[in-house]
Amino acid sequence: MFIKKGAMFGLDARIALAIFGALSVISGAALYSAIDDSKKTAFMVQLEEFSKAYTAYYLDVGHHVPVYEANKDFLVGNRIVENIDSDTNWNGPYWPEGYGKNRNNKDGLGRVSFRGDYSAGFVQAIDTDWGDYAGSSFIGDCIISNCHIWAYVEVRDKNINFAKDINNRIEKDDSASSGKVRVRYFGDNSYNIYYYVQPK
Repeated sequence: MFIKKGAMFGLDARIALAIFGALSVISGAALYSAIDDSKKTAFMVQLEEFSKAYTAYYLDVGHHVPVYEANKDFLVGNRIVENIDSDTNWNGPYWPEGYGKNRNNKDGLGRVSFRGDYSAGFVQAIDTDWGDYAGSSFIGDCIISNCHIWAYVEVRDKNINFAKDINNRIEKDDSASSGKVRVRYFGDNSYNIYYYVQPK
């Protein structure tokens, strides 16, 4: 009699452990999903704030940040962090992260820190289709009648699905080449996410 009860107890314990293990896996996956979701939401909010930093700079000083002479697609965006040009109406810094640990004001492109680990800046480009998830399509050169400011973030350590998720959350579609969000993929988990700021 005692042997049967002991065997039943062992079976009950194994069933309980199996249930506990299954619940741990389910709750762990749910927790990971919630953390991943909050990171993407924070990224999107900060992308919007970064674009507002440019607009605030523009409204205060009355002109756009300078064009990077070596590549006219890029704008020298560090003006939102530091009053390099001694503009009298500059009221910044407009971007609280500053240069971050990997940047300084000697960076010719004027990139600044974004969420601590990424670099961000501004480009000027046309507002027609450009960008893709598979290659490194070129952004269209500005022309007088079609020139717009775009904020960009260099992402170097996340799978391309991260960019697709950001795009889908903002645009509600899968297109990397149209709308307010664009993506240019360079391979090996390296891409830029672009966010529309304003016309130039």
